[in-house]
Amino acid sequence: MARKRKQKSTKETPALPKIRSTLHQVLAQRKSGKHKRDSEKRTAQKLRRELEQD
Repeated sequence: MARKRKQKSTKETPALPKIRSTLHQVLAQRKSGKHKRDSEKRTAQKLRRELEQD
């Protein structure tokens, strides 16, 4: 039988990770980007190319 792991008390573990630099601070505040379909990415790239050429 597998041994049961001891649960760490929630009081000991900090809620937020330790911020080491301003970069970490910025990354911690960023929200993850919405996933786009490949077709959406392709059409966006085509539009960008067209705008750059003009």
